[in-house]
Amino acid sequence: MGKITAGAGSTKKAEMLRYRYRLARLVLLIATVFGGLNAAFMLVDHAVFYSRVAFVLPYGLMLDGLFWTGKLYAPCDYEAYFGMTAEDFLHQDTIYLYVVCALIAVVVLLVCWALSKKHAWALIAGCAFMALDCVFVISFLGLSLNVVTELVMHALMLVVMIMGIVAHFRLKYMEWSGETVQPFGKKAEAEAAALAPSPVLHPMDYGAKSKVLLACDVQGYAVCYRSQGRFCELAVNRMVYDTVDAGRYCQPHELCAYVDGHEIAVELGSDSVIYVRFDGEVITKKPR
Repeated sequence: MGKITAGAGSTKKAEMLRYRYRLARLVLLIATVFGGLNAAFMLVDHAVFYSRVAFVLPYGLMLDGLFWTGKLYAPCDYEAYFGMTAEDFLHQDTIYLYVVCALIAVVVLLVCWALSKKHAWALIAGCAFMALDCVFVISFLGLSLNVVTELVMHALMLVVMIMGIVAHFRLKYMEWSGETVQPFGKKAEAEAAALAPSPVLHPMDYGAKSKVLLACDVQGYAVCYRSQGRFCELAVNRMVYDTVDAGRYCQPHELCAYVDGHEIAVELGSDSVIYVRFDGEVITKKPR
């Protein structure tokens, strides 16, 4: 039978760290989407819709563009409150430049969000943009009660994003520190076990409800690693050689089979990455 390589406590901790990282990405997405909506509604309806849980730069660009092109207020208001006439306004087409700049700002954050699924540096970049946005809020909008609300919301979003970044690196550290416990047999052990090939438990049941987590060909052997509810199994050439009860949270575990003098092993690590090894060497890996 396969064996669990981490306790339930560490599994729950790893899942919590992954949850924090997903939450940080979600906060970045929400700030980006509502930032774009703020700018769009500012352009169309002059801020009929406005969310404070948002990236403020696009909205500020739209506000500035509408003001300097004379579209934000009535001409009499410009003259009464700002002493400005039509000669003081920028060309009407200048608003398109502001729109492009706002769009670029939104797209940059969307790219950071998309890349952050696999690259933590993208979430770090998104967090840095949100921190700079705080500076923009103070410099552009000045200090007032409304701006304090903006800054508090930005601070909360930054805290969540920073916690997500820290969680990512804590998860990486858990993976690194767990390397001292060798989850797979060494090549010498595989050679020693060559005289005792793993027995076939049963053929693969294609009618059972299951999810294929990884399937690949390794030096002529068709390897299939799949889950059936709480149980995970390793099949080689359509024959199941090893199974394990991974539990509700799918704890890190290893499955191993000795076939024709070769060790074929599959591991689900604490980082939720599936590793396939052939005679102790990593052949392929993929996120679960």
